[in-house]
Amino acid sequence: MINNKKIIIGSRKSNLAKAQVSLVIAQLKKAGIEDVEIKYLESKGDKLKASSFKKLGGKGLFTKDIDLLTSKGIIDLGVHSAKDITAFLDPKLDIGACLSRENPRDVLITKKKNIKNIDNLPVNSLLGTSSPRRASYILNYRPDIKIIPIRGNIETRIKKVITGEIFSLIIAKASINRLKYQNASLDINTIPLYKFLPAPGQGIIALVYKKTNSHIKKIIDLINCEN
Repeated sequence: MINNKKIIIGSRKSNLAKAQVSLVIAQLKKAGIEDVEIKYLESKGDKLKASSFKKLGGKGLFTKDIDLLTSKGIIDLGVHSAKDITAFLDPKLDIGACLSRENPRDVLITKKKNIKNIDNLPVNSLLGTSSPRRASYILNYRPDIKIIPIRGNIETRIKKVITGEIFSLIIAKASINRLKYQNASLDINTIPLYKFLPAPGQGIIALVYKKTNSHIKKIIDLINCEN
């Protein structure tokens, strides 16, 4: 039997991260794994302002603390957005499984003003993103747009549109879907792939484990999506 030992899962503690952990736990329960403990952490990436984020390590700051606990055997499994995982993983660790991919596209969020796409944005308007990829695409199509570095959880970023601090925002559609986010005062429009290619791994929940933990590998093999 492989389901007779508690699994300790590590994750960030944002609402989106918790929603992703819930998806993992639901899959584990379907596989007959019931005894699960969750440790929620505030990562270094969650604490930094946009101006410091890139200088001090960028997206790897979201995964570093969880990966350290995984490598030490304090937690069994780190739950990450695959796009946040750095190209070079701790050699003690591996991506053991991925869940079925959510929609990988980005969305454009504005207040309801009949803004359906990037072309409709007002001249010289403020758009929030700290993603070099998203900023490059936007400025390629609309060099007049003013890019405003913006960080924080999904709800915090969207609030800046609602309050008028920025005119528009680009985030991952997967985050909107997983949070089941709705707001009648906003337009949330999916950007087609021919306009914006997604980040590598966008929409994928990746499960990182310690390579020597064969017990965990057998368990996550049960929920791995081969596609």
